[in-house]
Formats: sequence, C-alpha cells, structure tokens
Amino acid sequence: MITALRNLGSALWRSEAIVFSRWEMVVMRVLFALVMFDAGSKLTVAARHGVSETKAPWTRVEVIPRVAPFAEQPKPHGLAKPLEKVGIDLGFLGRPGPAGVVYTGFVAATVLYALGVALPLALGWMFLSLLLHGTFHNSQGSIHHHLQLITCVVGAQWIASVLAVARRGGARQWLQLGPVAENRLVNWTQQVIAAAYVVSALSKLIISKGQWMWDTPRFGIQLAKAVDQDYYDHLRPGTDTPSWLPDWLLEHPWQARLLFGPAMPLEFFAFLALRNRALGALYAIALIAFHLSVSALMSLDFRYNVQMMIVYLVNIPFWFWWWAKGRKAAA
Repeated sequence: MITALRNLGSALWRSEAIVFSRWEMVVMRVLFALVMFDAGSKLTVAARHGVSETKAPWTRVEVIPRVAPFAEQPKPHGLAKPLEKVGIDLGFLGRPGPAGVVYTGFVAATVLYALGVALPLALGWMFLSLLLHGTFHNSQGSIHHHLQLITCVVGAQWIASVLAVARRGGARQWLQLGPVAENRLVNWTQQVIAAAYVVSALSKLIISKGQWMWDTPRFGIQLAKAVDQDYYDHLRPGTDTPSWLPDWLLEHPWQARLLFGPAMPLEFFAFLALRNRALGALYAIALIAFHLSVSALMSLDFRYNVQMMIVYLVNIPFWFWWWAKGRKAAA
C-alpha cells in the first residue's frame, strides 16, 4: 500500500514536457470554438440584460451579444478611457449596424479558428471583439469579469500565432500553423489559465494585507449580499445558499476558516497544474469543484473558466485514448 502511494506520488510530481498530438489540438480547437457558441443554453449575455434573442440556440454566439444592451458608456473604464480621448466611443457596439459587423466577424473568425485556418487573423478579430465588448460592459458603472480569462486566453493564442508567423514566415504559416507552433498555443493557454489563479490569490493577499484567510468568516456578509442582490434582480430566490449559512459563518469563525480558507492556497499554487498531464487534470478538477460551489452559493458565473479548464487541462479525450491504449497493450 505504501509503495503504491509512493509510486502514485512520484507519478503525479514528476516534471513532464507536455507535447500534444495533432488530433488533440484539433479537438481542443473545436471544443474551444464551441465555448464561444451557445450550445443550447438560454442564458445569453443579451438575455441577462433583458434583450430578447430570437435566433435558434445553435446559431447564437454565447460570449458576446449580437448588439450590446447599452447605448452609452457613462463611466469609461480601462481601454475605453484612452479611446474616448481620441474620439472613439464604444457606444457603437450598442447600434445594430456597427455591432453587427463585429458580431458577424466574430462568428466567421470562430469558424476559421475551429478549422485551424488563418489563425493570426481569426484570433486577432476574436481578441479585439472580446476586448471591446468586455471594456464596454465594464464602462456601465460596475465591473464584471466574466470575459476576463477567455479574453486573456484568446489574446495569448493570438500573440503566439503571430510570433510563429513572424519566425517562420510564408503564406503556409498564415494559412495553417505547424504542430510545434500550435503546441505553443496550447502551452501558453495552460500557462495563462494557471497564472490567472495565481494573480487572483496574490491580489487577495495584497488587498487584504495578508489577512484574507483570517477574514474568511466575513464571507457570510458577502453571501447575504449576494442572496439579497439576486432576489431583487429577479424577485425570486435565485441562489442555492441556505438561509442559515451567512449567520453560521459569522458565528463560527474557525469553522468558516477551515471551510473557505483552502481556496487561497488552491489558487496560489495553480502553477502546479503545469507540471504534468495528470496533476494538471486533478488540479483543474479541484478548481472546477471550487467554482461550482461558489456559483451555487453566490450566483456568480464562472462557466467559461470551467469550460476552458475542461478543454485544456482535464483534456478528457486524451484520457479515453490513454485508457484504450492501455487496454490494447494489456490484451
């Protein structure tokens, strides 16, 4: 038993230079493209803001609306500030004509991405679209981060594809990246996902002056706010948070620290997911469980984080292939 555990620990801890097969990268591209599209969910960005959508669900883009549900940017944020100084107002994303160009281009770029064709151009349009919509959304007076990670991932892939073309050159590289370059896209994607969680943990430590884990009982206050906010948004209970939980957290501080405190080291050591395939998959599953629990308690939407970790870190198709290969070898 001890030997088996030691072998398991050694297998999980070993450092591995992960090289993806061509078929894996094709599957990842297609799955990531599907993340962009509404795979049947009725909850679209537009619908969340009261804008009706009549298109069939399989023809909708999930991550950005056809037309933004805002006409102005009352409180410019981030990139909107320098753009406004040079006369560019992101309000055009709320007008059918210009917004339709961005949306149609995004759909076309996503299809090209799934096919692996002209990735520098496709990823460039996808990145610009996500960046502009996220900035416009955050310029309405409150900050949301539902597009943060997916925008960073697309941006990293775009930079990697442009560098690959710059290094190798030629029309062939523009049309289709080689396996080494596409491996770099996936590796950078995994690094961006892990870095996002490390930065999140560091931000918590810096803002709380190192007191985040000690202050976790105050999470009960945030839960109460989330429950009330969700109720007044929809005039019906919308979270799975038990009514007694906020008070219980405040009344039992040490239990609260034991319950929610591990979230900090879980995020802080997310870089361990890059060590090898198995550890990456297990670490991603732990982060997914963390996200699902927070989503249930606070009605926060982490679906893109979850979906990207399933695609790029859990990588279910590979484990099916690995299992089938092992059975074939045993036979």
